[in-house]
Amino acid sequence: MEKRMNGNHEIIQSLKVSNSEIVLGYNPKNTLTPYVTWEYNAENNSYFWGHYFKDEYSAQKDLVARGNDKVAFYDRFLKKTDKEPEHNSHDDR
Repeated sequence: MEKRMNGNHEIIQSLKVSNSEIVLGYNPKNTLTPYVTWEYNAENNSYFWGHYFKDEYSAQKDLVARGNDKVAFYDRFLKKTDKEPEHNSHDDR
């Protein structure tokens, strides 16, 4: 499997929630904050709203927290619209 990169950061974990994705990147050359979480937009292949960390555990906690925030966002949105979340059947695991 080919490495997924954003600049000098290798994407080492990701979390998909409906049509959103939160990713965790690692850059071993950045000795101050080698870990980062971003939101990812697949439509234009862009990463945004970076949160930077000095250790992997803190970055993993942020990845999960951002995922939970996204779930809460979709729950509020879907409750207002009575819609089902977007779902890709091939992502079931």
